[in-house]
Amino acid sequence: MNNSDSKTGSREDSLSSSKKDKLKISVVEKIRKLFYSSLVIILPVIMSFTLGECKGIGVFFYIPCDPFIQHSFSDYLDRFGVTSNGEIWKSLGCEFTQVYEVPLNYSLNSIAHLSAASFIVVGHSGTIIRAEHILADWKLLISPITETLWDVCNNDNSEYYYAVGNNGTIIKSTDNGISWFQLPAFTTENLYEVVCPPGGFGAILVFGANVTAFKSTDGGDTWSEMNLYGGKNNFLQSGGPDIYTSFFLNPDTGYVFGEFGTIFYTSDGGNLWQPGIVPDFERINTAYFISPDSGMVAGDNGKVRFTINGGATWVEDTSVSKLTSNNINKISIIDNSIAVIVGDSGTVIFAARDSSVLTSVDTYDEIVREYQLYQNYPNPFNEHSIQDCRTWICKFKSF
Repeated sequence: MNNSDSKTGSREDSLSSSKKDKLKISVVEKIRKLFYSSLVIILPVIMSFTLGECKGIGVFFYIPCDPFIQHSFSDYLDRFGVTSNGEIWKSLGCEFTQVYEVPLNYSLNSIAHLSAASFIVVGHSGTIIRAEHILADWKLLISPITETLWDVCNNDNSEYYYAVGNNGTIIKSTDNGISWFQLPAFTTENLYEVVCPPGGFGAILVFGANVTAFKSTDGGDTWSEMNLYGGKNNFLQSGGPDIYTSFFLNPDTGYVFGEFGTIFYTSDGGNLWQPGIVPDFERINTAYFISPDSGMVAGDNGKVRFTINGGATWVEDTSVSKLTSNNINKISIIDNSIAVIVGDSGTVIFAARDSSVLTSVDTYDEIVREYQLYQNYPNPFNEHSIQDCRTWICKFKSF
C-alpha cells in the first residue's frame, strides 16, 4: 500500500446548580491536595479510587499537553519522543527538551532500548541514532543501508537489535547497537514492524505491506513465512492489509494490527493466527494489552477502542477523541503505571487512572480547569465500573 515516508499518515448528570457547585468545590479541593504531592498518570490498572463524591472503579484523568511543535510524534519510549522532522525530545511531564536533531531533518520513526542502558532510533534513509544511556549524548551512526527504516526492537534485553524498512530491508546489531549489518532479503515488500517478543531470545517476527509476515527462531539466520489468514487474497483483491503495529505479552501470545481495522491473534508464537476486525477504523497505529483478553487500540482521528474478550467485541472510548482529532501514533507505558499518548501535530496526552499509581511532582500550575461527572460507559479493565470521573489538568512540570 503506502510506500511513502509517513508510516502513520495521522453527559453530564442532571444536578441542581448548588449541588454541582458543592461537588465541584469538594473535588477541586481534594484534587489540589492530591496533586500537590503527587500526580496520577495511567490507563490499564485495575484498582478502585474514591475522589470527592465520585466513587468506584473507572476514574480517569487525561492531561493534554499544550502543543509545542507542529511535527508529528512517531514514537515515544521511556520519556523520549521522536518526530517526523528528525527531532528527539526528552520529557518531564509536559515539559519537553530537544536533545537531538538529525541533519536534513530526516523523519524518525521508531525508538527501542536495552533497559536504560542504550537507546536506538531509526528513520528515513537508513538513519540510525544511538545513546549509550539515558543521560548520554545522541550520536548518528554509520548505516549499512539507505532504505527508510520503520521499526526497531531489542531482542529480549540482550545486546541484539533488529530494524526493518522498505523493500524487505532487515538489519541487525550484535554489539548493543554500535555497529550494524544487513541480513539477506527474502521479500521486496516494505516491512513496517519488527517484534522481539519478551522472553523469546532468538525469536524475531516481521510484518509489513500486503499482510507480509515472517518469523525467525535463530536470530535472523533463517526465516519462514507465516500465513495470517489462509492466503493473501482471501479478503482483499489488492493482496491484503498492511500491518503496522503489534503487541506481544510473551513469546507465544500476541496481536498484530493494521489498516482497515485488521487484527490477528496468535497463542502459539505465530504458527497459527486468528483474524478479526476492529470496527470503524481506517488504521490501527498502536496497541496495549494487559492480558490476552483485555486491551486497547488507537489510531487515526483520535480513535480508541477497548476489548475485554480478546477482540470478539470492541467498545469505543471517546475521551481521547474529545481532546484531539489528530492521529494517535503511539501509546507508551512507563514503569507499568504511566501512559503517554502521542500523535500528529505535536499531540501529547498523559492518561491517569488511580491514586495507587501516583508519582510525585515537583510543582504544578492551575491544577483544575474543569470537572464533570459523567455517565458510566463500559470499562474494559473492570466491567463493574460505576462512574467515569474526568479532570482536565492544564499542565504539570515533572513526574
